[in-house]
Amino acid sequence: MIHQLDQRPTVLANGCFDILHVGHLRFLQFCKKLNTALEGSRLIVAIDSDEKITKDKGRNRPVFTLNERRNAIHLALEMNAPALQVPHFSTNDELRLLIKRFNPILVKGSEWRGQVVGEEFSSGVIYYDQIYTPSTTEIIKRVWAKNE
Repeated sequence: MIHQLDQRPTVLANGCFDILHVGHLRFLQFCKKLNTALEGSRLIVAIDSDEKITKDKGRNRPVFTLNERRNAIHLALEMNAPALQVPHFSTNDELRLLIKRFNPILVKGSEWRGQVVGEEFSSGVIYYDQIYTPSTTEIIKRVWAKNE
């Protein structure tokens, strides 16, 4: 028996998603709608490992653990596996391997134009023009400022 390979596209987005805020939620909803519009086989939201976030953002990060962030993404998107997959990566090389494996359509915020990790292994990049919302780093600074 011959099994036909699923030719539907995969949509992939990545990031820390440390404190899931309105900017993240808008971005994730855009990814979900895009996946639906393209009749995609799956939406992959690859998230940075705790160790990678600490290395990139400092010793007080992440605020939420990998599992807490993964659960928040699942709840925000109201999707189950296999339609939604939320793997993690510890290096950009690991992210490139994930992208190479699935040859997905990448979704990135427009501020990442020209610096998309793994773009060469993708089916293309769709940029999301974000409406300004404070970043996680800005939110943390606000909280610290209010507590001083």
